[in-house]
Order: sequence, then structure tokens, then C-alpha cells
Amino acid sequence: MGLVSQLPLCKEGFILGNEAAPTHMRWFVFFSLFLLCAVNYMDRTVIFICMPLIEEELQFSPAVVGFILSSFFWGACACPAAPIAVSGMVC
Repeated sequence: MGLVSQLPLCKEGFILGNEAAPTHMRWFVFFSLFLLCAVNYMDRTVIFICMPLIEEELQFSPAVVGFILSSFFWGACACPAAPIAVSGMVC
């Protein structure tokens, strides 16, 4: 048995007794995620604004433009599914 299996658990399954001092890593993670979300939002906004010019210059059909623009939607739908799938494998 490992050390983790010997620690007391509360009813939600979290490990009790971890008295480590908080670090600044959580702020680094927070601001990194914030920056990634901001860049993602700007990228989606710019591609939607520029799509008429891109469509004209590259001579895309409306079906291709719809596929390109819907890829952002499908990517946003698939992202929350990954942690859920992984958590099902871990527990």
C-alpha cells in the first residue's frame, strides 16, 4: 500500500492533512489560462471579421466557409469532453 492509501479521506474523497503552504503557482496557472482564453477569443473574433476578405481572395465556396467557421464551434464543444473522459479513466 502506498502513502496515499494510508491518508484519511473526507466523504468527498479528498485527502486530509495536507498542510503545505500555498504557492504562487496558482496565480501563474490562472493568468496563463486567462491569456490563452483571451488569445482564443481574439482569434475567433478576427477570423469571423476577416472571413469575407479571405473568402474573396482564396475563392472559397460558401460550404468551405461554413466548414471553416463551424470548426471553431466544434472545437469548443470537444474541449470540455476531454477532461470528462480522462476523469472517467482515472477514477
